[in-house]
Amino acid sequence: MDRFGKMFVRDNRISKATINDYYGEEIPGHEKLGLQKKRLYRLLRAPEELEQSTASFRGIPVLLGHPENNNTRPLADLAVGAVMNDVRYEHPYLVASIVVWDAGAQAGIETDIQRELSPSYKYTADMTPGEFEGENYDGVMRDIHAYHLAIVPDGRTGLDILVNDAKPEGLPMSEEKDTSAQDDVLAGLKERLPNASDEQLRSVSEFMAERAAKANDEEQDKKADDEEDKNEKADDQEDDKKANDARPLTANDAAIIARQATEQGRKAAWTDFMALRQAERDCASLIGEVACDSAEDVYRLALAQEGIDTQGVHPSALPKMVEVLKSRPSQPATVAMDAHSVNRVDSFFGGQ
Repeated sequence: MDRFGKMFVRDNRISKATINDYYGEEIPGHEKLGLQKKRLYRLLRAPEELEQSTASFRGIPVLLGHPENNNTRPLADLAVGAVMNDVRYEHPYLVASIVVWDAGAQAGIETDIQRELSPSYKYTADMTPGEFEGENYDGVMRDIHAYHLAIVPDGRTGLDILVNDAKPEGLPMSEEKDTSAQDDVLAGLKERLPNASDEQLRSVSEFMAERAAKANDEEQDKKADDEEDKNEKADDQEDDKKANDARPLTANDAAIIARQATEQGRKAAWTDFMALRQAERDCASLIGEVACDSAEDVYRLALAQEGIDTQGVHPSALPKMVEVLKSRPSQPATVAMDAHSVNRVDSFFGGQ
């Protein structure tokens, strides 16, 4: 950490030459390629393609999660950090240092709640099948060009890509997974469908796994809801106590995330955390940095400071009210800024 509160992290593995599963609808040009939207395809990030992409990763913004597809805000408004210029390929990884200046993102990293890195990039899908390190693949990612790097709670590439390629909900983790159950299913299908190809059997097996995962998620969500109702009073009392503690923003963020980060409540905790970060960014120009437990609290505080009564207003209307408030004309402030270009990574880490 430097004296201005920026976190610098050297030598992060930000991507990997490996094979990952992608739904057909995720693959660019899937319609022209004749791919099935809901079928899983195994795509290879080839070592030579990843190595050739290193220059495009230099200086890209680091975001807290991937923006929605219909997001029209500039990436600069969403950035919580940046990739530095020491990007290089060290087989099988793409490695780089990063700087993170957002307190909420730093809290997530420090508490291990979200610290995996997920690159967003454009590529051309070459659906020529082959084999890489003993594994079959359906196609290769060509002409990779980086767009941004996101900090996510659960990455696609695996647990070795930390602070990695975010996976859609429903896809299994690619690291340290037990494949014995899937192997048993494939063996059973082979007995019952002796004339089916290996690809057809794998497709059926993956479909069954997806349905099982969905059913398990629904059961876990129900258990989480029951547990939440049971402990609602206790949680409210704990929240009230914590709200009275005058702690710095980073510590407050860490406490909120750590309290909510159970296996069953992880999805809800991430959603609430992202909403809180968004509210803080939306209201920063009105109230500066504040320590609140929810996005709703931040919006109401900003509006109250401007003399706007929000009693009885539904929380969903608060962001729009703040947007309208910020759009009012104001007198421009006079500021002084010194521009300085830094080209070497070592200067960020105290080098000369």
